[in-house]
Parts: sequence; C-alpha cells; structure tokens
Amino acid sequence: MTEQAQQHHSARPTRTLLLTIGTLVCGALVLLWSWNTLATDLFNLPAAQFKHALAIELCILAIYGTHRLALSILSAHHRHATRRYIL
Repeated sequence: MTEQAQQHHSARPTRTLLLTIGTLVCGALVLLWSWNTLATDLFNLPAAQFKHALAIELCILAIYGTHRLALSILSAHHRHATRRYIL
C-alpha cells in the first residue's frame, strides 16, 4: 500500500466518527427546535434542553437498531430452517 493510500485509509475512521457525531448533534438540534417551537407554543408544555433532545434521539436509534437486529436474526433463522427442510 502506498503512503497516500495508508493516510487515506487511516483517516476514514476519524471521518466516520466526526460525521456520526455531527449527524447526532444536528438531529438533536432539529428535535430540540421542533419541540420547543411546537410543544411550548401550542400545548403549553415545558421547553426541552439539548440533553433531553439528544437522549430522545439516542433512545429512538436504540429502539430502531434493536428492531432491525431482531428482524435480521429472525430472517436468518427462517432462511436456515427453510433450507434444512427443502434439502
């Protein structure tokens, strides 16, 4: 591997980490803005803080990830069971 390719390869995890953190922060800011605009004005609910928006976003991501993992496991189990009986 050339030196330039090694530098590009080693920079990839850093770039991915920064992109992930940036996406989480931007998502939390959008969630915070929408909650504080809609919920406080229309429904007289208390305003949220950034930490609350980030926690809600992480909970949604955890639920989504758990759901996808469960579907993947069930799908793999179903494919394995089907193959066993077809053969």
